[in-house]
Parts: sequence; C-alpha cells; structure tokens
Amino acid sequence: MFDAHCHLSLFDANEFHFDNLSGIASCATNVDDWEKTLSYSKLSNDSFKVCLFIGTHPWYCDKYNEELLEKLLANNLNVGVGEIGLDNVRKDEKQLEIFLSQLKLALKYNRLVVIHCVHAYSELRHCFKEVKILPNKVLLHGFSGTLSDVDYFNKYGCYYSFSDKNLKENILNSIPKNRILAETDSPNKNNVKILNVVDNIKKMTNISEAQLLNNALEFFMGIDND
Repeated sequence: MFDAHCHLSLFDANEFHFDNLSGIASCATNVDDWEKTLSYSKLSNDSFKVCLFIGTHPWYCDKYNEELLEKLLANNLNVGVGEIGLDNVRKDEKQLEIFLSQLKLALKYNRLVVIHCVHAYSELRHCFKEVKILPNKVLLHGFSGTLSDVDYFNKYGCYYSFSDKNLKENILNSIPKNRILAETDSPNKNNVKILNVVDNIKKMTNISEAQLLNNALEFFMGIDND
C-alpha cells in the first residue's frame, strides 16, 4: 500500500508508523516546514519510498517565498511542488497569483504537482484553461469535485487521490482506473488508516490493492509494474 498524501512535518517522530506500506508522499504547507520536509528523504530505502513535496498551501499565502522555493527546487531534483491550490472556504486575494507562480515553477523544473482544491473547482478549471501548458503530472488530492469536474480534468490526464471522507462511488467509477490513489491526509482528528481507505475504494470499484499501489508508483516514481 502507498499513502498518496500525508504531512510528516506535523507528526512527532515517535508517531511514525509505516507498517505494511510501500511508500508515502509527504507535502509541506508553507515555508516554515520546507526544510523539515526535505529532511525526511533519509527515511527512504529500497523497500520504503518517501516522495517529498514543498510548496505553499492556499491557507498560508502570507508566507509565500518564491525565491526560496525556486532555490530549493533547483537544489533538490526529486522534490515535487505541493501542496498548492485554491480554497474558497478560506479565501485570500493572493491565492490565485501564488498558485499560478508555483505552477510555473513546477513547469520550469519539470516537477510533479499536488493540488488542494476546496469549493473552487470552477476557478481551477479556468486556471487550467488559461495556463494551457501544465506540468507533466498533476494530482488532485482529496478530490471532492463533481462528475463534470472529473470529465474536465480527465482531459488533462490528472490523477485523483481520496481519503475516507470524500469517497463517492459514482465519482470513483468515472475516473480511469489507473489514475486513482489512496491517501490519509494524516495527521487528522479522525485518525484515518490507509488500509480502511484502500478497502473502501475496493468495495466501490473493481480496483485491486495491487492496482492502487501501481498507480501510486507510476505517478510518484514513474514505475509501471503492469
């Protein structure tokens, strides 16, 4: 199993439990945890992969540092950009500008992107249309859009990750099976377990645990085990 979205920097070190996992993707949320997030590369080994992302979450626009982000991306070749995005629950007039700035950096350095989007899918669709050229691989984390949104983002080859709180059978079955990932978004108050998320996705679709793992490996590492 592979947890496609968590935040290692928000855990205490003694809370790390990676039993039965082949890997995780950990995202920073603002400049204060970029360096800490990068330090977790040491946890990666032949049997357990740690994929790291740095960026500014839409809740922390006031902490955006484009110059430092670009420097860190240039010096850390395997690090993606995330989590970044748009959030209409906690609006900030700078969100769009900062989101587009980070998309451009991801494109410049050819990096994976993890996007946070809450009640802002129409704005995100408009961004995709205006930008025209997107980074090579984009993951819509904690996807909570509509069938119309899925149809739109499928055209861009987006991947989608889900935790227990946003699983809908009709949405899952409208997404190509090779673009669905499981996540916990941990730590969180519900203490979501990746095994439960995987089991629930399996119940709602005919996707196997092996397929979910392969999807994650293909997105994060370019490995296709089919």
